[in-house]
Amino acid sequence: MHLISFGSNVVRRVCNSTLKAETYQLQAVVEDGDLVRDALADMHGWLNHRCWESSAAAAMMHVWFTDCKSCWDTLQKPV
Repeated sequence: MHLISFGSNVVRRVCNSTLKAETYQLQAVVEDGDLVRDALADMHGWLNHRCWESSAAAAMMHVWFTDCKSCWDTLQKPV
């Protein structure tokens, strides 16, 4: 896990579509990013340990990037 990185790896689940594989990978990256954001917020003293998720989210943004247009379009749907 790196703060800024690019990687290509194999999804350890059986996926019958590219969209599903891209979404699984994005989910894994978002979880790793949450841990990094929480650690950075804790190092700066901004983390409230009782409600750590919301205090870390208030302290700094978490920006998601994907190169899969269908994944992006699906995440933009309001439903």
